[in-house]
Amino acid sequence: MKLRKIVVIVAALILLPAVYETKFIHEANINYKCIERQDAMAVIASKENPFYALIATPVALYYDEYNQMHVKPLLIENISNPSDSILRFKELYGLKDNEAILIADKNATEASIEIAEQIWESSEEAIIIKEDFEGYSIGVNLVALASYKGIPVFVANSIDEILPTLQSLGVKTTYVCGNIEGYGNVVKFKSIEEARNYMMKFVKEKFGGVGYVVMTNPMDIEKPKVLDSVEYHFEGTINSGSTLHGLNILLSGFNYSVVHAFEVPYDGFVRIKIELINKDSDDVEKWGDRLFLHLATPDNVTFIYTSTAGGIPVVDENGNIIVDRLDYQTCVYNKPGIYKAEIVGTWIAKRKGSYEMNVKVEKIDKGNFPLMKDLSSLAAYLAAYHRGIIWASPEFAFAGGENVDVEGIIYPISNEFLVEPCNEHFMAINQQLNELLA
Repeated sequence: MKLRKIVVIVAALILLPAVYETKFIHEANINYKCIERQDAMAVIASKENPFYALIATPVALYYDEYNQMHVKPLLIENISNPSDSILRFKELYGLKDNEAILIADKNATEASIEIAEQIWESSEEAIIIKEDFEGYSIGVNLVALASYKGIPVFVANSIDEILPTLQSLGVKTTYVCGNIEGYGNVVKFKSIEEARNYMMKFVKEKFGGVGYVVMTNPMDIEKPKVLDSVEYHFEGTINSGSTLHGLNILLSGFNYSVVHAFEVPYDGFVRIKIELINKDSDDVEKWGDRLFLHLATPDNVTFIYTSTAGGIPVVDENGNIIVDRLDYQTCVYNKPGIYKAEIVGTWIAKRKGSYEMNVKVEKIDKGNFPLMKDLSSLAAYLAAYHRGIIWASPEFAFAGGENVDVEGIIYPISNEFLVEPCNEHFMAINQQLNELLA
């Protein structure tokens, strides 16, 4: 019986991966004989998942044993509705969709396994990122290492999900980001600072110094939670405010605008979304017709002045404007009450015009949410191209109500009482950057 127990234990040890955590090593010398992979390939990654870009980074850009860079485009795309800039780039670059690797319509773990098996024959090293915010935040700082070493990036919630692929590639060392087990010889990163400092030392050894720093905020992958909401709808017809219709304006008693009131019934963080539609858009391109929007607080302080000229219009297949419109959003903190939206229209060839405005007021759980989403996912690609490092930190964000208890608009550009604390916040970051560069 005792012999049988020993045999069972030995067999179990053989089947389990050999996992042990090491002290950080900063060797820039890489055994490229242990890495067999395809050359750099263009990648189109769907914007639906920010982990896609991390997985794709060493596929599109890596360095060989002579420190020569192999690079192809890495595009983040709305697959169902690509932007004009993406389409223009493909045309100018001569990139056809069937010539690029497409990452879409699968979870990040499946995508990382599929890419690793497609690009690598063998690799003794790999990066493993836990599929959560902590893992992403640390991973963004480290993923350039995959390009510098030419190794794959895996994303998972459990080591068991990727274990067969790690074994088939012959992986012996894993660089682990976040709360997930590693495999083989494990280099574990428990914080952003550990990953960043590791990369600084690695890049200094590999390239002789750090000459490029990409600063980004991993919080741009997180969305605020909507706790409650209320919606308002307004529409009507107003006189044109164009000076060409001066007599009409005079006869109407300067009645060329309309004011609509809506309530913000919540304390805390409130996001205000406004959709403004010019329902007489026929001559927008010819004459520059547009709608202007002025938004005022319950204290009657105007804090938004914008127009449909700054919006994204609806266009036809030839790029001609069909609907002149504006989508605008802002966020306030501890400022409930009645807000006023004034609309002014200018139609050159018409004395009157029609409009529609939809307002959505959302109570949300935080103010430091991104206005431009997932940009941090491309930081490693940019840094690796310039032989640099990434400094990605949630601490970069600043918002009223988050960093300082000041009511009103949470952005310093629209709230004078936030200017000084915002400057102090960014001076502290600047000081850290100077210390980092020193």
